[in-house]
Amino acid sequence: MRAVLLLTAFALLTPAATTAAVHEPRGLKLHADSGDNQVLLEWGATTEQTKQRLTYDAPMGSLPPMKMSGPECDAEDENCLAMHWTADFGSQGPAVGPIPPVLKFHDGKLYGYTIYFEPGSFGDVVRSALVGALGKPTTGRKATGQNAFGAKFPQETMYWLLRNTSVAYASRTSTIDSGTVIVIYKPLAPPDAEKEKPQAPF
Repeated sequence: MRAVLLLTAFALLTPAATTAAVHEPRGLKLHADSGDNQVLLEWGATTEQTKQRLTYDAPMGSLPPMKMSGPECDAEDENCLAMHWTADFGSQGPAVGPIPPVLKFHDGKLYGYTIYFEPGSFGDVVRSALVGALGKPTTGRKATGQNAFGAKFPQETMYWLLRNTSVAYASRTSTIDSGTVIVIYKPLAPPDAEKEKPQAPF
């Protein structure tokens, strides 16, 4: 799946032109895999609103456009794949994640998401975007990770605990070839939502 990850991500990453003020995430900004469609899913979007907003006509060259249906997000299911979409980080793509963004719902409303990215090709872009928008993390750690086969690799985790949101970054997870960003909007999240943090693979 072709991903175009860009530097204004999540709609949370609106750069501060003249101040160092932190801009909390407002939701998730997505870019369609085909065409120039962009969507901001704001916190509290329902599963039905999400499906409608993520349905689009994909260009097919000289052929009629193909309708790409939005995800079938069940109001009772917490996690939902945003198929045919990727997180919009600006003009730094393309980059390919192992799976599409995972949207998280509680009581049928969007409260969070997980973004996956390839560490080697895009890890520095994601890290810079987060630090540029959110400032110095509340906590952070650098270490050397090791998988079950003994391979070692650099590992960094960072957490931002903001007024209404928490943001967790892991340069690599236990799969080694995947980094993650997890964003949670606390006012709509279930009580145990913040327990889901990137796990260091060591």
